[in-house]
Amino acid sequence: MNIDRRNVQRHFGRDFMPMTAEDIDEVLAVETQVQVHPWTRGQFQDSLIAEHAMWLMSKDDALVGYAVTMNVVDEVHLLNIGVPTEVQGKGHGSALLSYIIELAWHSSAKRVLLEVRVSNLPALALYARCGFKEIGRRRSYYAAFSLVGGCDEVLVSQDASSNDWSALQSSVLDCRLCTLCQQRKQAVLGVGDVQADWLFVGEGPGADEDEKGEPFVGQAGKLLDNMLAAIELKRGHDVYIANAVKCRPPGNRTPTDEELNSCRPYLKQQIAMIKPRLIVTLGGTAAKTLLQRDEIKVGSLRGQVHEYEGIPLIVTYHPSYLLRSPMEKAKAWEDLCFMRRTMFDLKQ
Repeated sequence: MNIDRRNVQRHFGRDFMPMTAEDIDEVLAVETQVQVHPWTRGQFQDSLIAEHAMWLMSKDDALVGYAVTMNVVDEVHLLNIGVPTEVQGKGHGSALLSYIIELAWHSSAKRVLLEVRVSNLPALALYARCGFKEIGRRRSYYAAFSLVGGCDEVLVSQDASSNDWSALQSSVLDCRLCTLCQQRKQAVLGVGDVQADWLFVGEGPGADEDEKGEPFVGQAGKLLDNMLAAIELKRGHDVYIANAVKCRPPGNRTPTDEELNSCRPYLKQQIAMIKPRLIVTLGGTAAKTLLQRDEIKVGSLRGQVHEYEGIPLIVTYHPSYLLRSPMEKAKAWEDLCFMRRTMFDLKQ
């Protein structure tokens, strides 16, 4: 596999890089293995010439997926996507599709579109889990091909503006992008007012949250509720509470970078749908996820208004840390007063 480390991007525990002409032979070998009507070498070469976005996905330096997309005005059309047969069923398809969607929203596209045979049930299930909805069909589109007979083609779409919380919840429940799903009792998306001005983001579910399916319900949750009450806020009333990861890390350990990257698209989608006036990160892990910094020290980031994609963001201590370090509660009170003043200014 031809890997130019200068162009590698790490997401979801996998490496993503642009496809080059030197990669076509390897991609063709997979294409002919997994597609009913595989692309030809000429089609891949034409896409390179047309400067379509062409991506390879690897894990441990082995090819585990590829995709080709084309931008059409404010839409991204997924032209081709494939995962080698021997590594299917391991979350690679979901990771690749999530990466394409994240790139689309980052480019300000309003919609991602793709076409799939109605008989391709695994692909249809994958797209449904990732929030795609059927918007049309071409009847008997594959009628000329004896391999599939009179099979319909389904057109599915995901819109950037869709406020579909049920689809997001289903995507999180079905997520297999990292190993946290293996030991969880349930995934914990978030709780509160989905049109809130205030968004509080913690680290991840603990034992109580894993049991009840709601963030911040243990002792740390009680302290958070008291902190909210101190500035005349209440859970569920103009407040939404989420976490950087949606599944409990074993033993309540800190989530790994791979786990944070796997969950980040879900948190990004929550933020996009809520459109909060102010984000408050509780602890270093949440701040690291949204500020995209390798090293985070909460103490040095307090008392400042940071920014996440144009939204003001304030960093404060996690309630669990305050339970372990009660002497820091005075600083947390300063942060609460600061965020209340900030919100007041934002509403002027």
